Amino acid sequence: MKRTQDDIQLGRLLKQHSASVGENPWFTPRVLNRLPERPRSSRWLWGVLCTIAIVLCAACWQWLIHSQDFTVLTVRDITHYAAMVAITLAIVWQAIATAIRSD
Repeated sequence: MKRTQDDIQLGRLLKQHSASVGENPWFTPRVLNRLPERPRSSRWLWGVLCTIAIVLCAACWQWLIHSQDFTVLTVRDITHYAAMVAITLAIVWQAIATAIRSD
């Protein structure tokens, strides 16, 4: 996108009339270190939810595999398997990301 003269003038105008951020003497690393730690009460709930999601995902995989006769593969079967792969990867990714972040 090419900047025109109007764009340049508008940019100058916005910079001139914008509020400036000043120094805040109360916002220091010492104050930040004294802040209380975040509550970890929802950590166990997230673990329970991830466990339930993984169990449900495993049950869905088992149902998909055992209900398939593998003589005819339809578009619906392919979409079901693709959706299950995406859901499984999303659940596993969230569980791993949460475990990494919490340590």
